[in-house]
Amino acid sequence: MNKLTKLSILNRLLGAFALVLSLMLVMAATSAWQLKNINQQIEDYRAYRLPGVQYPLVMRGTLAELRLQQVQYIASPQGAPRDGHRVEIMQAVENFKAAENAYRNLNSGGSQSALFKQIVANFEQFSLANDQVIEAMARNDIAQATQISGDNSRKYPKQLMADLARLVKDEVSNSEQAAASARSHYHAASVLFLVLVIVALLMSLGMALLLARNLNRQLGGEPAYAASIMQEIAAGNLATDIILRPGDKSSLLASLSSMNQQLNQTIHQIMSGSESINHAASEIAQGNIDLSQRT
Repeated sequence: MNKLTKLSILNRLLGAFALVLSLMLVMAATSAWQLKNINQQIEDYRAYRLPGVQYPLVMRGTLAELRLQQVQYIASPQGAPRDGHRVEIMQAVENFKAAENAYRNLNSGGSQSALFKQIVANFEQFSLANDQVIEAMARNDIAQATQISGDNSRKYPKQLMADLARLVKDEVSNSEQAAASARSHYHAASVLFLVLVIVALLMSLGMALLLARNLNRQLGGEPAYAASIMQEIAAGNLATDIILRPGDKSSLLASLSSMNQQLNQTIHQIMSGSESINHAASEIAQGNIDLSQRT
């Protein structure tokens, strides 16, 4: 506190400004850090969570289309219609594997799970059985193709559909958790920012009050009152009554009061000395008169 009182008003104002500016920089840095974290969560959500739901849904839709194309392939007559369904089947297999690889490349928890590995293994078996259907249909052995398709349908597609549904459910649950985490971080960032704003306001108010108190203590009163006293003394009114706080001996008003008292004493001494000189001069003059009368 003593060091603070020795500082000039400009240095105090600069110190207060620097403190407020530091708090604002801390607020800005904290906000930027929180926004960066939230943005990263949004990017992760867009890069992993949404595709994590999308690709299993694509695999389910492709699997359903593949099964439908297989049935139509067996039921279609020879020629262009049958060849068209065969091409559609092969394309559906490629689409399923493309979605499978895209999901695997996410490197998310779901793509590393035992459930996904089971889906991959079952679809591989389903794809091999599908190749057997195509080979049987190439020989125009519809009975064998139908038998293979029926056995294949009972064993793999239903299990694949169920597993993919579970995978979608797990990914949706993970997405909801990620969204909840993002909301929690946003709420924490909002609370932290509000706390920093309140702290900055309180510290700014505290610095303002501290500066006003120190300035008022140095002046010994309100600045307007101190200015009015100085104007009265400057105008020659040394009878001005200066009101001081109890125990005030170091403020500007206390110095003015002391100066006023010393000026009064000096003027009183000068006036007393002038009266003494006048009295002595009168006595000398009277003595001269008496001396001249005798002679």
